[in-house]
Amino acid sequence: IIVSAWNPGRLDQAALAPCHSFFQFLPFEKNGVKYLDLSLTCRSQDFLLGTVFNVMQYGVLCHLVAKLTGRVAHKLYWTGNNTHIYDNQKEIFDEYHRERSPLKNNIKLEIADSVQSIADFLPENIQVTGYDNFMEPIKYPIAV
Repeated sequence: IIVSAWNPGRLDQAALAPCHSFFQFLPFEKNGVKYLDLSLTCRSQDFLLGTVFNVMQYGVLCHLVAKLTGRVAHKLYWTGNNTHIYDNQKEIFDEYHRERSPLKNNIKLEIADSVQSIADFLPENIQVTGYDNFMEPIKYPIAV
């Protein structure tokens, strides 16, 4: 199943075509366990600003769909075409890249057992745990 993020009938009204172009669910079974992977393709990507949001959004989507289909969310595959870091972001990236090291976290997305339909996806039924170590956000400028 391939899902387009574009609405072809309204592209002429958009300021910009969506960066996240399409995604595909990839169900499979291994050792009796039903899994669900998600493959996301981005037609263009502001790597420092867009990628972190797209990966998080589609990772959560994979977990939600896996929950509704009786599967276990497994992997997210991300493909970025025309992926770039803008000139006004380079200096900030270089500074933080030298100063920061990856943090160890055991992040889990927990969905309540009571969730049985899309209507049940309410904030009180979804919890993120294990996100204990974090740093101040990096504020990259948007290039327009």
